[in-house]
Amino acid sequence: MANGKFQYHEQIPANARIVVDYTKPPKDRVAFSYPVQYTLQRAITKAGIATIIGVYLVLAFYIILPILLIVSIGYPILALIQNPQLLNSVSSALTTSFNSALSPHASSNNFTYNLLSLFVGTTTIHTYIETTQTAPPIMYILMIGTIVIGSSLFLIYLKRNPEFAQDWIPKANYYNAKLMHSIRTIKVYPEDITEKIFVLPHFSNVYLDYDTEGSFSANLKKVEVLEYQTNWAKVLKNGKEKRSKPNEYDWRCVFYFKENPKDGYITIKYC
Repeated sequence: MANGKFQYHEQIPANARIVVDYTKPPKDRVAFSYPVQYTLQRAITKAGIATIIGVYLVLAFYIILPILLIVSIGYPILALIQNPQLLNSVSSALTTSFNSALSPHASSNNFTYNLLSLFVGTTTIHTYIETTQTAPPIMYILMIGTIVIGSSLFLIYLKRNPEFAQDWIPKANYYNAKLMHSIRTIKVYPEDITEKIFVLPHFSNVYLDYDTEGSFSANLKKVEVLEYQTNWAKVLKNGKEKRSKPNEYDWRCVFYFKENPKDGYITIKYC
């Protein structure tokens, strides 16, 4: 993403090395390469699964958890309203516990015990709910089955429609990161530039956007997004390596300038 707009270059949806050379004509300015050479279908499968999981996490955080919170607070209240006898029992327990906890004759240990006993009413409510409103296991099975089948069908759709996948996966990852507050923003000033270079040392290469002001605009020469040259290896108990593959998760971004900027700044947003 650059200057607030999504840009696509018909590339596979995988973490890529990106070099933006401002000394070249616009049509030749951006170059892509990949630390791992996935096929388009393999990249869509790998990125699609991770993106779908991210979408579920966002939905859980913004929709499911608030609903559970509302139900956990509202359902006991509804249970009390529907059952006056339970309301009287809880009210009596709370009153007795409160009076005992605040008694000037209560010892320190008794005070703590009686204070904790204020929650007897809550326990009584949840016991009532559990014994009268137990959800059948088939409901959980249907819910999990719907998620799994729906995700599988959507993944098949992505693989059969690669142009849509190339557009949807980067956008979904961006909005997942934004909604989960994973995007960080920094401002770089002239005093932060060393020998005409600024390095963003670590990021996940999910999202990068930058905007220059002042002499940063005139002096920006090149931007490179590159992985650290390391290999990830799975080592067996006997000390032998089962497999080794290039790093595609730990990245850095380097900003090159023609001259050290004298004024202005560059705003970098990344994840």
